[in-house]
Amino acid sequence: RTLKGQKVTGQDLADIHSVLAQAYIKKNVLDSAIASVKISKKETKLKEEKARYTFILGQLYEKMHYSDSAYVAFQEVIDMKRKSPRSYTIYSHLKQANQFDYEKGDTVVFHKNLDKLLENIENKSFRDVIHHQKAVFYDKKGKDSLAILNYNKSIKNSSSDKYLAALNYRNISEIF
Repeated sequence: RTLKGQKVTGQDLADIHSVLAQAYIKKNVLDSAIASVKISKKETKLKEEKARYTFILGQLYEKMHYSDSAYVAFQEVIDMKRKSPRSYTIYSHLKQANQFDYEKGDTVVFHKNLDKLLENIENKSFRDVIHHQKAVFYDKKGKDSLAILNYNKSIKNSSSDKYLAALNYRNISEIF
Protein backbone atom coordinates (compact mmCIF):
# COMPACT_ATOMS: atom_id res chain seq x y z
CA ARG A 1 0.00 0.00 0.00
CA THR A 2 1.13 3.55 -0.62
CA LEU A 3 0.06 6.80 0.94
CA LYS A 4 0.11 8.55 -2.41
CA GLY A 5 -2.54 11.21 -2.51
CA GLN A 6 -3.52 10.70 1.11
CA LYS A 7 -2.78 13.26 3.79
CA VAL A 8 -1.40 11.67 6.93
CA THR A 9 -2.15 13.56 10.13
CA GLY A 10 -2.46 13.17 13.86
CA GLN A 11 -1.28 10.05 15.61
CA ASP A 12 -0.41 8.29 12.34
CA LEU A 13 1.97 11.12 11.43
CA ALA A 14 3.41 11.07 14.94
CA ASP A 15 4.05 7.32 14.70
CA ILE A 16 5.63 7.60 11.24
CA HIS A 17 8.00 10.33 12.39
CA SER A 18 8.80 8.38 15.54
CA VAL A 19 10.04 5.50 13.41
CA LEU A 20 11.92 7.93 11.16
CA ALA A 21 13.57 9.52 14.20
CA GLN A 22 14.69 6.12 15.41
CA ALA A 23 16.24 5.40 12.01
CA TYR A 24 18.00 8.77 11.99
CA ILE A 25 19.36 8.14 15.47
CA LYS A 26 20.70 4.73 14.41
CA LYS A 27 22.41 6.41 11.45
CA ASN A 28 23.66 9.21 13.75
CA VAL A 29 21.88 11.91 11.72
CA LEU A 30 20.80 13.75 14.85
CA ASP A 31 19.56 17.00 13.29
CA SER A 32 17.06 15.05 11.17
CA ALA A 33 16.12 12.97 14.21
CA ILE A 34 15.36 16.16 16.14
CA ALA A 35 13.12 17.41 13.32
CA SER A 36 11.19 14.11 13.27
CA VAL A 37 10.83 13.99 17.07
CA LYS A 38 9.48 17.55 17.05
CA ILE A 39 6.81 16.55 14.52
CA SER A 40 5.92 13.47 16.59
CA LYS A 41 5.65 15.60 19.71
CA LYS A 42 3.45 18.14 17.97
CA GLU A 43 1.12 15.58 16.39
CA THR A 44 0.52 13.20 19.28
CA LYS A 45 -2.34 13.82 21.67
CA LEU A 46 -1.14 11.22 24.16
CA LYS A 47 0.40 12.89 27.23
CA GLU A 48 2.83 10.05 27.95
CA GLU A 49 4.11 10.13 24.36
CA LYS A 50 4.44 13.91 24.45
CA ALA A 51 6.58 13.59 27.60
CA ARG A 52 8.63 10.82 25.99
CA TYR A 53 9.28 12.80 22.83
CA THR A 54 10.23 15.87 24.86
CA PHE A 55 12.66 13.81 26.94
CA ILE A 56 14.17 12.32 23.78
CA LEU A 57 14.59 15.83 22.38
CA GLY A 58 16.52 16.74 25.53
CA GLN A 59 18.75 13.72 25.09
CA LEU A 60 19.38 14.54 21.43
CA TYR A 61 20.22 18.15 22.24
CA GLU A 62 22.52 16.90 24.97
CA LYS A 63 24.27 14.56 22.53
CA MET A 64 24.77 17.46 20.12
CA HIS A 65 26.17 19.62 22.98
CA TYR A 66 23.26 22.08 22.89
CA SER A 67 23.14 22.33 26.67
CA ASP A 68 20.68 25.22 26.86
CA SER A 69 18.19 23.52 24.55
CA ALA A 70 18.57 20.26 26.46
CA TYR A 71 17.95 22.02 29.76
CA VAL A 72 14.79 23.66 28.36
CA ALA A 73 13.48 20.33 27.03
CA PHE A 74 14.05 18.61 30.38
CA GLN A 75 12.37 21.53 32.15
CA GLU A 76 9.38 21.13 29.85
CA VAL A 77 9.06 17.50 30.99
CA ILE A 78 9.32 18.58 34.64
CA ASP A 79 6.67 21.25 34.08
CA MET A 80 4.24 18.62 32.76
CA LYS A 81 3.99 17.41 36.38
CA ARG A 82 1.50 14.53 36.58
CA LYS A 83 0.90 14.51 32.84
CA SER A 84 4.34 12.94 32.50
CA PRO A 85 5.29 9.50 33.84
CA ARG A 86 7.30 9.80 37.06
CA SER A 87 10.42 8.26 35.52
CA TYR A 88 10.66 10.96 32.84
CA THR A 89 10.22 13.67 35.46
CA ILE A 90 12.89 12.27 37.80
CA TYR A 91 15.39 11.62 35.02
CA SER A 92 14.76 15.12 33.66
CA HIS A 93 15.70 16.52 37.07
CA LEU A 94 18.82 14.37 37.08
CA LYS A 95 19.77 15.32 33.52
CA GLN A 96 19.56 18.96 34.56
CA ALA A 97 21.68 18.18 37.63
CA ASN A 98 24.32 16.67 35.32
CA GLN A 99 24.64 20.09 33.71
CA PHE A 100 25.38 21.78 37.04
CA ASP A 101 28.28 24.23 36.92
CA TYR A 102 30.51 23.08 39.78
CA GLU A 103 32.51 26.32 39.64
CA LYS A 104 29.76 28.97 39.59
CA GLY A 105 26.52 27.10 40.32
CA ASP A 106 24.32 27.68 43.36
CA THR A 107 25.04 24.62 45.49
CA VAL A 108 22.28 25.44 48.00
CA VAL A 109 19.60 25.35 45.29
CA PHE A 110 21.17 22.21 43.82
CA HIS A 111 20.92 20.38 47.16
CA LYS A 112 17.43 21.68 47.92
CA ASN A 113 16.18 20.30 44.61
CA LEU A 114 17.68 16.85 45.20
CA ASP A 115 16.58 16.78 48.85
CA LYS A 116 13.05 17.70 47.80
CA LEU A 117 13.07 14.78 45.35
CA LEU A 118 14.32 12.42 48.09
CA GLU A 119 11.63 13.55 50.54
CA ASN A 120 8.76 12.92 48.14
CA ILE A 121 7.35 9.47 48.85
CA GLU A 122 6.34 9.09 45.20
CA ASN A 123 10.04 9.05 44.32
CA LYS A 124 10.87 6.13 46.62
CA SER A 125 11.79 3.82 43.76
CA PHE A 126 14.18 6.47 42.37
CA ARG A 127 16.16 7.13 45.55
CA ASP A 128 19.10 5.11 44.26
CA VAL A 129 19.65 7.41 41.27
CA ILE A 130 19.02 10.55 43.31
CA HIS A 131 21.58 9.53 45.95
CA HIS A 132 23.99 8.65 43.14
CA GLN A 133 23.60 12.16 41.73
CA LYS A 134 24.33 13.66 45.17
CA ALA A 135 27.36 11.41 45.48
CA VAL A 136 28.68 12.53 42.09
CA PHE A 137 28.30 16.14 43.23
CA TYR A 138 30.34 15.53 46.40
CA ASP A 139 32.85 13.46 44.46
CA LYS A 140 33.48 16.32 42.03
CA LYS A 141 33.77 18.76 44.92
CA GLY A 142 36.42 16.54 46.57
CA LYS A 143 34.27 15.79 49.61
CA ASP A 144 35.13 12.10 49.78
CA SER A 145 33.30 11.14 52.98
CA LEU A 146 30.00 12.67 51.78
CA ALA A 147 30.47 11.10 48.35
CA ILE A 148 31.02 7.65 49.87
CA LEU A 149 28.04 8.13 52.20
CA ASN A 150 25.76 8.90 49.24
CA TYR A 151 27.19 6.16 47.02
CA ASN A 152 26.43 3.73 49.86
CA LYS A 153 22.90 5.14 50.22
CA SER A 154 22.45 4.64 46.49
CA ILE A 155 23.58 1.02 46.81
CA LYS A 156 21.31 0.48 49.84
CA ASN A 157 18.30 1.89 47.97
CA SER A 158 19.24 0.07 44.79
CA SER A 159 16.46 -1.35 42.73
CA SER A 160 17.50 -3.85 40.10
CA ASP A 161 19.82 -1.47 38.23
CA LYS A 162 23.04 -3.47 38.18
CA TYR A 163 24.78 -0.84 36.07
CA LEU A 164 24.14 1.86 38.68
CA ALA A 165 25.33 -0.44 41.48
CA ALA A 166 28.53 -1.22 39.55
CA LEU A 167 29.04 2.50 38.93
CA ASN A 168 28.65 3.21 42.64
CA TYR A 169 31.15 0.51 43.61
CA ARG A 170 33.60 1.69 40.97
CA ASN A 171 33.38 5.29 42.13
CA ILE A 172 33.88 4.27 45.76
CA SER A 173 36.95 2.23 44.79
CA GLU A 174 38.38 5.20 42.88
CA ILE A 175 38.02 7.39 45.98
CA PHE A 176 39.98 4.84 48.01
